Amino acid sequence: MPARIGIIALFPPALLACNSLTGIDGYKNVGDGSTGDSSAVDAGGDASGGDAGDAPSGDPGISCGAAYCNEATQNCCRSGGQACQATSVPCNGGSQTLPCDDTADCATKGMPNTVCCYPLSNGGAALDGVCTSLASCPAMRIILCDPKITGECAAVGGSCLASTVPNMIGYYDCR
Repeated sequence: MPARIGIIALFPPALLACNSLTGIDGYKNVGDGSTGDSSAVDAGGDASGGDAGDAPSGDPGISCGAAYCNEATQNCCRSGGQACQATSVPCNGGSQTLPCDDTADCATKGMPNTVCCYPLSNGGAALDGVCTSLASCPAMRIILCDPKITGECAAVGGSCLASTVPNMIGYYDCR
């Protein structure tokens, strides 16, 4: 089991736009550092909805490095580093756009009954994500999920497991 390390830091409000740099509850799961370690940031939070950036369901948002983006107003942009950016501003050229990391994010964006779909390139890397119907998600794809939500992968007949797609390590997908 990964160790929990507490981190306490004070940041000006401008730096807190993506909730926090350590996760909702101030803890980050830390693995043993071995190759292939896919420890994810601890979602924490509580059933009341937690921090102001949380979705009404208590979903902490879109995991983006050590922060969470507000899924209603932000995407995670990944290119070398990871940063939350307003959905109205496209990610810089060459950056991967992560609009979701589970189906709850899609519902919060006003797209219920959709999945968090990431088409795969011919080389097996995940491309920009999209909230879309399962039927519209290409055959070569991964569907991101939250392992804490029972049955989220039932529509694809699988389980929510740690992703093995090289550029999606730290996330979970239906298999």
